[in-house]
Amino acid sequence: MLVSEIEGEIRNHFRRWDDGNYSEWEDQVEDLRYWSRYRASRVMTHIRNFFDLGALRDLSLDCRLRGGGQIRVNSRQIEIFPWEGRYPEDLSLELEAIPAYGYHFLGWEGIDVQDSIISVTLNEALELTAIFEPEDWYEPVLINEINYHSAPEIDSEDWIELYNNGLENVELSGWVLKDSEDAHAFIFPPSEELGPGQYLVISRDRVKFSAVHMDVLPMAGELGFGFSGGGEIVRLYNHNQELIDWVEYDDFTPWPLFPDGKGATLSLIDPDLDNALADSWFASLPGGTPGSRNVLPLNTIRAPVEKAITVSEPWPNPFSEMIHISYLVEVPGRIQVAVYDLQGRLVEVLVDVPDRLPGLFLVDLAL
Repeated sequence: MLVSEIEGEIRNHFRRWDDGNYSEWEDQVEDLRYWSRYRASRVMTHIRNFFDLGALRDLSLDCRLRGGGQIRVNSRQIEIFPWEGRYPEDLSLELEAIPAYGYHFLGWEGIDVQDSIISVTLNEALELTAIFEPEDWYEPVLINEINYHSAPEIDSEDWIELYNNGLENVELSGWVLKDSEDAHAFIFPPSEELGPGQYLVISRDRVKFSAVHMDVLPMAGELGFGFSGGGEIVRLYNHNQELIDWVEYDDFTPWPLFPDGKGATLSLIDPDLDNALADSWFASLPGGTPGSRNVLPLNTIRAPVEKAITVSEPWPNPFSEMIHISYLVEVPGRIQVAVYDLQGRLVEVLVDVPDRLPGLFLVDLAL
């Protein structure tokens, strides 16, 4: 939050220049908070009063099979679910279920009318789910691995891996990969194809990528943009500009933390899992596994008194000057990290904390 970032400097400013009062600054910040907190509701109240509209009702929309289609509400196209909006109770809304390429619409859940285009008036809160089903011939391509913030020691720049989880070849010509900005778009070249069970990597910088991953093929070209290190949405569209898959990742729990500049990538545990959920992802081996199956790198150690510790594989490996060891503490307790030689002799104790609180910790060992 901006206030917490500049608060210390504001205090220093007042102390140094004797210019103003800190409590007055706090009052002004609170005024801004109040304004932003209630502005949306007051604007809506003004619109309702001006046009003599009724009370607001909740409209909740969902899609039974994610990636199976979109829902249009009047002129607004909804493509990421679940979605919620509020509309005046006496306003007629037109909803249309629009199946994605390779899917067809089966019906609505939450209303008796089963046409793809329906009209509703919100006399009360309404929850609707559009049910889509894949065509027999269609098999999905999905986002399987994301490298959004490389560690300096293994900087392959940003890259993403797609996987064909189906039984047939998928023609990718004209497909588009985007991040949260529509202007950031990678268009797949003509004749690009992904076979069943195959992986495809798209990198931001092929030279940097190949310096770390020398034998990874196939690759579909350079992205032309990078991914945010603070979390964002990555979207995959087919040649008809229909949303096929998306992942909205983040760099804090419940999402894995190691992919954020600590050497790991964001890797899908299993392609049959819902990759919209943080629990479906894990932190990969250092550098990731582009072009091949994702491999779980962590060894979970359960101590006798129910202390749970997760220790990552040290990286880089091999190393010449410095190695990093990270560990996750789930239950408070004594933690000791030590280095032993091949004969079992103690070399150095890196960490010895009698009561380590839960959290993620990184230890650097320099030679």
